[in-house]
Amino acid sequence: MCDCRCVGLGVHEQALEHLLTALSLQNGRGAGPGASTIWEVVRTTVEHMKRPDLAELVFKRDLGALASSLGLQLDLH
Repeated sequence: MCDCRCVGLGVHEQALEHLLTALSLQNGRGAGPGASTIWEVVRTTVEHMKRPDLAELVFKRDLGALASSLGLQLDLH
């Protein structure tokens, strides 16, 4: 499971990067054991960041678009 201490420390962008990396390691598409829990933490992190533009991508669980919106390059194979 991911280390989500960054969320509690208010370092939301760093936390989101860690969370998306964890999701990318789950079959490259954010769908594996524990993925639902990670997506829930992603959702609350986006809320804390006050980024409604990302909320729809989180709702759709669109890992590629979410990473792209944040300027992250993840291996999603």
